Amino acid sequence: MKKLKVLVSLVNNENEYQREQARAVTQMAERLSIEGTIIFADGDAINQSQQLLDAIQSPPEARPDAIICHPVAQHRTISSRAYSSVTWN
Repeated sequence: MKKLKVLVSLVNNENEYQREQARAVTQMAERLSIEGTIIFADGDAINQSQQLLDAIQSPPEARPDAIICHPVAQHRTISSRAYSSVTWN
């Protein structure tokens, strides 16, 4: 059976919260016997977008089965959607 690959994109590794998220991902991957890959965007939304695009466009055998993303610019995304009356779920 194929081992599931999960890519986790985090904002940066410069604060304890993000480092703890990375540790939790590593522990979860070991516990569930899945391949967990963590990438950091270094606080740059464009960098994060490019990293995710690279993962999505990678060859099928290297492509993750799932992506979990803590967006760099989440506050801007939420506020712009609220301003334009777009529902956020």
